[in-house]
Amino acid sequence: MRSAIEGDNPSLKGVLPRDYARPSLDKPKLGQLIDLIATIGLGDAESRKQDILGRVYEYFLSKFAEKEGKGGAYEDRPFFCKSATMDDIASHDFVLTPGRYVGAEAVADDGIPFEEKMAELSDALYQQMRESVELDAVIRDNLERLGFGE
Repeated sequence: MRSAIEGDNPSLKGVLPRDYARPSLDKPKLGQLIDLIATIGLGDAESRKQDILGRVYEYFLSKFAEKEGKGGAYEDRPFFCKSATMDDIASHDFVLTPGRYVGAEAVADDGIPFEEKMAELSDALYQQMRESVELDAVIRDNLERLGFGE
């Protein structure tokens, strides 16, 4: 992908970093870059209404799809991915929780009322917590017998 970008833009050859996923990536600066890109107004008034960052993202996804042998452009996939417009994002008060955009698959109702289901789950959890205390005691005893006690 980088070589394609550098091929189309020779001035970028050797400039682009090779470690985008590094843990030390400065997240606030990345956010500022995204904000900056989102404000770029290219072309006529109608073009400037477009989501530039979204269009760039779609471009890269299409290139990725081509490289992966799938051919074709990016497509929204319900419950998986969606190219949200700035209007979509604004309508959700700029909250980027994916489920707001891609949706969530319907889950069949098991017919058990919430209070009853919660009581059952809580009982099971408390039983597991009691067992945990018992197992912790056995483990501590075994460690003590092996000479690794506290």
